[in-house]
Parts: sequence; structure tokens; C-alpha cells
Amino acid sequence: MVFLTCENALEIVLGNEHPPLANALFAMRESYKKRLELATRMDYSSVEPSIRAIINKLPNRNPAQIWTALAEKFNTATSHASRITIRKRFQKTTMKEGTSVQAYIVGLTTIEQELSGTPDEIVDESLISHLLQNLSKNYKTLVDIITHRPTDGETVDSITTELIE
Repeated sequence: MVFLTCENALEIVLGNEHPPLANALFAMRESYKKRLELATRMDYSSVEPSIRAIINKLPNRNPAQIWTALAEKFNTATSHASRITIRKRFQKTTMKEGTSVQAYIVGLTTIEQELSGTPDEIVDESLISHLLQNLSKNYKTLVDIITHRPTDGETVDSITTELIE
């Protein structure tokens, strides 16, 4: 999405921008055509060969159709059942002995990102609470310090930075 935004092609991929009318200025039609081709190449080249097979089966390989088909197939957070499964995975995630705190934090934030923008989104307070409650025993003293001080200005970033340091 970042690359598509930089190329002013994201709205085409999302299906929000349509081709200019036939009587539009030549420059407008050419700009759209160039961005459409760029978006199509980006959609296609940014996926692995097994996923390209899905794209190749589409009757009309325009970027919006590709985006929609891939989202329906691979966006696990779209269904209620999938979101529940992701949420359960979040709840079961604990810091295992021998695992680095960085790996534990990355695991939790990855799950948080999967649910971002959905009705089951994990808010920062829930993430912080889960993070602190499920650290290994080595972090008990630091967790006690963090949980017993004022929470003004505490963010996920500030707490994770403190844990990593």
C-alpha cells in the first residue's frame, strides 16, 4: 500500500478511482493509464508464484479485481470466525523461557496488526496488559515497577523500549 500510495495508484487498486471519461484531456487519460499499468505490475510482482496462479485465473486482471480477489482469499481477519481464532492466538501467546523479549513483543504486535481496523481490534491498553502479564519470571521486578507507577504518558512503544533495554 505504501508503494502504491507513493505512485498515486492506491485509489485505483482500491477501486475508488475510475478511468477518466473518453472526452477527458489526453494528459489525464495517459496519467491514469500509466498508474493503472504500474498498479497492475506492482500487484502481480509483489506476490510469490503460487499466488500469481490465482491472479492468472482472473478473467480481467485489473488491479482492483486482483486486490479484491487476494483480500477475499488471504485476509484472515475478514471473517468473524477468523478474528476469533486470531484473538485466541493472542490470548495464548506468552513469553517462553529462552525466548528474547524482542521476539515476544514482535509476536504480539504482529497479531495486533492482523486485527487492526477490525471490530476485534486489540487496543493499546489490552496489548500492554497482556504483554506485562505474560513475560517470563526474569521480568517480574520490572513488571512490578511498571504496574505500580503512574500511567500518564505510558505507550506501547515506551514500555516495549523499557523492556528491551
